[in-house]
Amino acid sequence: MIVLLLAWYFLGGGVASGMILTSPAVDDLAKRAAIVVEDETRRQAAVQALEILEKDIKAFEKAYAASGKALGKLYRNHGGGRDEALFILNDLNANWADGQRRALDARFTLRDQLTEEEWSALFGNSD
Repeated sequence: MIVLLLAWYFLGGGVASGMILTSPAVDDLAKRAAIVVEDETRRQAAVQALEILEKDIKAFEKAYAASGKALGKLYRNHGGGRDEALFILNDLNANWADGQRRALDARFTLRDQLTEEEWSALFGNSD
């Protein structure tokens, strides 16, 4: 189930405010933040928070790819063990949950660096 959800997420189903949380999307967000935030100190802090998030997402993307390869080998192996597959999936799920907590932390760090106007300009919020 987790594999299907992750595939759905990375193929475009996991959308928040029209964005997919991938390393290219966060890189784009950091570039836009560098333009939107006028104060140099706040701009640096905002961009740094997004760069940290991007590195974290890249690490998860690598772990996701590695788990896919490992699971593929297990599925093709007639003698592949259920416990080994569950270990890989549970490890990936734990990694995902930890990453989501860090992503939320980055969101609040970013929010603390931006004014409401900058936030709206960055995310295109109308409310």
